[in-house]
Amino acid sequence: MCLDWFVLVLQSGLFVELFQHTFSQLSADGEAPDEGLLEGFLLETAWTTVSGRRKTRALANLLDPEWRVILMTIAIVVEPMRRLTSFFMKVSHMDISAPSAAFSPAMNCINPRASMIWAALSYLSSVLEAPQLCSRLCLIFSQRGCVTFAEWQRKFPSDIERLRKALLAVHSSTWRREYWYLRTELEVFSVGDMRFSAAERESIAKNIITKRSCCLRPGVSREFVKVARTTATQRRGPAADCAILSIEDVIHVLMGYAFTLHCIALFISLSTACVEAQHAVNRCLSLSGCCHITTLSATSLLNAVRSSFSKFKGEHQKNGRVAAAEFCTTSTSERPFGV
Repeated sequence: MCLDWFVLVLQSGLFVELFQHTFSQLSADGEAPDEGLLEGFLLETAWTTVSGRRKTRALANLLDPEWRVILMTIAIVVEPMRRLTSFFMKVSHMDISAPSAAFSPAMNCINPRASMIWAALSYLSSVLEAPQLCSRLCLIFSQRGCVTFAEWQRKFPSDIERLRKALLAVHSSTWRREYWYLRTELEVFSVGDMRFSAAERESIAKNIITKRSCCLRPGVSREFVKVARTTATQRRGPAADCAILSIEDVIHVLMGYAFTLHCIALFISLSTACVEAQHAVNRCLSLSGCCHITTLSATSLLNAVRSSFSKFKGEHQKNGRVAAAEFCTTSTSERPFGV
């Protein structure tokens, strides 16, 4: 909402008028104006810090068409990302026991027919394919005094190139970091999505089964494929040759777990906690304002390794406790009576 309000007042020219009116009474020596002139504005602002060069620079940016075009371009490009962030923040606090839609958010994210991520990608693709049909771009080229997109494209090709690069960067990042990632991690749950036809679900199952175990993501996908192969082998009987296990048999077994996959998907929560943690690390490093990108990258990598090591250490300690308990139980049961 803050960005919407800022774009609105900037487009209407109200922000520039408010800014000029607020600082118009600043004297050359940096003394504050009469408080009566500033009633309704930020009275706690240190006026001496915004006078002089800062005031001149701020007004120059507000009146500079180049700066306004860049700002409007950012507002248009990040708009779908703001919707996605709101969606993930909403579902991260969703209660699975509360009445909700028939399908889980995780299952919706990997289904192109219901995915908000896919909708954002489609919107960005449509702007890239036919920008002249996107009515929201008038917010950008109106800053140049152009009436139509064709006029803007002819007079300011650098603006078009900047817009194209920004759209491509956001589109590729959304595809790789959100849709492709969730699709790879949760692909097996599409087998339980009854919005797909039987032929489509069978094709998805075949695509999963034909992959090697090392190519499957560790977790639900790999374990379900392992169970499906084991079950298909057991159903063939001990006399059957396991070397010629039919893929169709494994697909049939995996398709039988459709309802189980549908129920498990309800317990998968989507969150932006990992992103917020990474932002917190970067924010702590950039307080001085002079941190190099290599330092940020190295610290981010170190933070990821430390997190993985902590998880491994916890699992190792847990397995050690379980093994010790089993050893104590076995040793006690094997002692002679009365000892």
